[in-house]
Amino acid sequence: MLYFVTVNYHSSELVAKLLSSIQAQEISNYKLIIVNNSPIDRNITQLASAWVEMIDSHENIGFGRACNLALESIWRHSQEAVVWLINPDAELAEGSIETLTDIFRTNPEISILGTTVCEPDRKLYFCGGKFEPRTGLIAEIKTEVNDRSTISNAPKTTDWVSGCSLILNFKQFRDLPYFDRAYFLYYEDFDFCRRYAKQGHHIYISDRIQVIHQTSSIASRNLDLKIKYEISSYLLSLERHTSFLVLMFRSLRITLVAIMQLFVKPKLAICKLQGIWIYLQISRNQLEDK
Repeated sequence: MLYFVTVNYHSSELVAKLLSSIQAQEISNYKLIIVNNSPIDRNITQLASAWVEMIDSHENIGFGRACNLALESIWRHSQEAVVWLINPDAELAEGSIETLTDIFRTNPEISILGTTVCEPDRKLYFCGGKFEPRTGLIAEIKTEVNDRSTISNAPKTTDWVSGCSLILNFKQFRDLPYFDRAYFLYYEDFDFCRRYAKQGHHIYISDRIQVIHQTSSIASRNLDLKIKYEISSYLLSLERHTSFLVLMFRSLRITLVAIMQLFVKPKLAICKLQGIWIYLQISRNQLEDK
């Protein structure tokens, strides 16, 4: 059984397009689980069917926590499932399922598989994730030219893959894989991959599978929140996966830049400082819980 998981936040029309792209594939044994993070968006319930299951979170609990609800449900039913986490503003390219089946048949050792992500004009947007713990660099690998002649048949190892299109092979996990609840938005995919990489899991990306993503079509609705959570989650990731010195250097750098921007871009600067404050609150809460 192939399970798709997407998180709805006032995106019922986008989810409908995603569902259509799944139904256009040559697949019969599948289920789409929609975790509804926006209870007032009742249009999403119209998509329910024998192949579409709804999980209502009753509030906006963020991406990772919402995915956890679906992962827990799937794990109870099948610990050998393949689970494809995909953004509501993404669509599958033609032949994606057939290619995915072939990849796992020839590479059963893969625990986490990412796909390339392209924009609606088919320009490649994400081709893998790079991480340099010595400097704190967490970057998306992108290419300027969408040259299909360079596609490799074999999946390639990568430091992390995007939660926009992340596929889990439950057979490789002894326990339920989960996202860290400390993250609300952003970098939860990075943290997820690095945690399981440290446990010996294999993380790959395949450029044979593409999803078409309307980049930031949801996040751009509230840019202030986007900046706050990007910064707080970035600093949390540095705390988890780099050294104290790297965390301090990056934190100080963000703070100084924000202070200098107060007079020219006050709104942006305040959002950055609020992001640092959110991180400090998360870090303090974690210390209190220990």
